[in-house]
Amino acid sequence: MYSKILSKKIFFLLFSFLISIHLYAQDTEMNTPGKLSTTFIEYQYGWNNTDFMNGQNPKNGGMGMFTFDHTTITKWGGVYGFVNFLFAPDGFYEAGYENETLDKTSGQYRLYSEVYPWISLGGVTGKDFSFGPIADVSLDFQINMTNGSAAGLAGMGFTFKGPLKKDFIKLSTYWRTDNVKENSMQITGAFNIHVWERIGFRIHGFFDLIPQVQNRAEFGGADLGTDFLSQVRFLFDVGRDNIFKSHTSKLEVGCGIGMHFNKELAKYKAGHFVPQPCVRLSF
Repeated sequence: MYSKILSKKIFFLLFSFLISIHLYAQDTEMNTPGKLSTTFIEYQYGWNNTDFMNGQNPKNGGMGMFTFDHTTITKWGGVYGFVNFLFAPDGFYEAGYENETLDKTSGQYRLYSEVYPWISLGGVTGKDFSFGPIADVSLDFQINMTNGSAAGLAGMGFTFKGPLKKDFIKLSTYWRTDNVKENSMQITGAFNIHVWERIGFRIHGFFDLIPQVQNRAEFGGADLGTDFLSQVRFLFDVGRDNIFKSHTSKLEVGCGIGMHFNKELAKYKAGHFVPQPCVRLSF
């Protein structure tokens, strides 16, 4: 019970932190050349959710999710973070292993959050770190938290030159420490690509690739093999030119694809590939 209360307090602090960054960024954006700040709230719903390892294993497979997400980018670096509020009307099964035992500690909801700050080497040194397709090099950090587990990551990131100036393509390599899994290397890619501006169509998402994963002994010591996790969203801006005039305000609809694959999930035929219709309001 104490850990549940503690996790709620930490999530509240992370949520408050992101709100504070959003308010500060909105207050200073107009007076800071080169600054980018975006915030969105999104709702999505998916069926056939069976990812017991990440706690996305609701009874009957149906699960909704509200996301609060913020990104601030300056010449010095930036910060990205989000809080996911997952809910299932029939409750969740216990997380971490294949089972059909309802989790009495989480009830009908679960939380997941990430905060991801980075420092631009070009920005802080005043030197040009670009080469070939690389626009900049950065020092990257992450904190990942969900009910009962947490991870910290540190490494280097490479921002790529996109087809459009407002596109964002980044690849990061980390060393990951985790209270459930053994320490390991992780590769993360993040992207926001405007495919067809005329109709407001873009692709936005990320992937995490861990070449070799094993749970700690106190969590069963299972060899998970290669772990691949991804969320890709295909979005159409239906509010352009008729609802919002600001370049940062958007009303988008589309579909996300949630993916999670590793040896343990495959063993129980619980490979995670879930279409998730969504609606997003950016401001």
